[in-house]
Amino acid sequence: SEFMDALLLNLATVHKWKIGCCSFENPPADHITKLIEKRAGAPFHDNVMGRKRITEFEINSTAGWLANHFYFVRSDNPDDRPPTIEWIIEKAIVQVRRYGIKAFVIDPYNEISSNRPANMTETEYVSYLLSVVKRFAQTYGVHTFIVAHPTKMQSVDGVVMPPSLYDIAGSAHWANKADNGLTVHRQNGVKDALTE
Repeated sequence: SEFMDALLLNLATVHKWKIGCCSFENPPADHITKLIEKRAGAPFHDNVMGRKRITEFEINSTAGWLANHFYFVRSDNPDDRPPTIEWIIEKAIVQVRRYGIKAFVIDPYNEISSNRPANMTETEYVSYLLSVVKRFAQTYGVHTFIVAHPTKMQSVDGVVMPPSLYDIAGSAHWANKADNGLTVHRQNGVKDALTE
C-alpha cells in the first residue's frame, strides 16, 4: 500500500494524472495524511528520523494539490455489506466521467465482497473479477491496480523467497490474466534488509 501510494503520487506529479482510490485499509482522512507526508517529504510529527515536522503552509498547499489529483471511493456504512467489484467499478466509471481519472487502485483485493454463486469456485470467481476489471481498464483507458496479498509464505533454511503472482490466494489467474505484476518483498528479522 505504501509503495502503491508513492507510485500514484509520482504519476500525479510527473504526468499530471488524476487518481481514483478505493482503499479499504485507509479511511480517506488517514490516506490523505499519508499522501501529504509523502508529497511534502516531511512528517506530521517532529523528530521522525531526524526530520522536522511539516509546516501548516505545506499541509494546506499539499492538501489543495491532492484535492485536484486524488479522488476516493468509500462505503463506510457499517450496516452495508462490503462492496462488490461491480459496485467499485461503477464508482470508478463515475470518477472517469467526472474527474478524468487515468489510474484507479483497489486496495486490498480480499476486502471485496464475493458474491459468487455456490456453484462457482474461487478460481472461477477470481477469473471473473479480473475480467471485469480488465474490461473497465481497456474500455475507459484507466490503469487499474489491485493490491493483493500472498498466502502465508514458507521459509527455506530461514529465508522467505519473494512471492510471485502465483502465491496470491485464490487463483493462478492473478498471474495468468494480469497485464503486469509487481511484488514488494522484505526479509523479516534481517537488520537493514532492503525492500525488493
